[in-house]
Amino acid sequence: MVEIWARAFVAMLCERCPSLKAYYPAFRIQPSIDIDQAYMLRHKGWLRIKWSFLKSLIRLDLRSFKEKWKILLKQSPDPFDQYAAFKKVHEQYGLKPIYFFLLGKYRPAADDININPGNKPFRQLIRSLSQDAFVGIHPSYSSASVAERIVSEKKILEGITGERVFRSRQHFLRMQIPHTYGSLIKAGITEDYTMGYASHTGFRAGSSSPFYFFDLKTNTRTNLRVYPFCVMDATLKNYMKLGVLEALQELRHLVREVKAVGGAFIPLWHNESLSEYGDWSGWSVLYQEMFELCKQENL
Repeated sequence: MVEIWARAFVAMLCERCPSLKAYYPAFRIQPSIDIDQAYMLRHKGWLRIKWSFLKSLIRLDLRSFKEKWKILLKQSPDPFDQYAAFKKVHEQYGLKPIYFFLLGKYRPAADDININPGNKPFRQLIRSLSQDAFVGIHPSYSSASVAERIVSEKKILEGITGERVFRSRQHFLRMQIPHTYGSLIKAGITEDYTMGYASHTGFRAGSSSPFYFFDLKTNTRTNLRVYPFCVMDATLKNYMKLGVLEALQELRHLVREVKAVGGAFIPLWHNESLSEYGDWSGWSVLYQEMFELCKQENL
């Protein structure tokens, strides 16, 4: 709505003052991927692997139980290992994604369930992905209220990549405004990608363009730039209960609206949504189709 009204205002100015020239930003795309679980089974401790098998038995899900055995015996690839698939799509459309890594302490009650950041293969994965992509921290669930965890988790990622980390997106999009933004600023974060909805699509701040967070308490503009996103893979499937074709139509609508105002289209995806595993069966095509829509001149 911010861009729609701004364009209407500029059009009125140009109508009254024909000598004025209006310049509008170009439509841009920024893929972003949250890595909550780098792998489903690989590189996890035996206790976690045993618990995963036990959950399949409790649910009487024998198919899942058998599939996990095949993964464990290396007869099948780990379904969450979709990094080559992501790279193929990004190269095809000339895109450079941002990977946000969850590196907080293992706390299953809070869904902080990624692999231990001290795990050598996991660290190698992060370094490998950072060669062709931007990387950011995915602060753990409790970090929204415990500022020190943002700092410590950011330091872990910087120790792995050997580079300064200044991008962030909160796990589960969990924020306490302005407290969390203040914590991010103190931690040295200058770009945050948390501004969006989990339950539905659309722009939470009414704008598709990045903007600087303005601290009302101090009446100052901060150096933290907020990058809004308008759609998440889990929103389409889990919250809105859409089928793949319905989800594609929703994406078409969103891309059309963002293109119309020269905004930034920043989708939020996860590696498991390309896995074709479990409830994600049939959904992997949506990622490439989304960027195909962005490429089209007329929607």
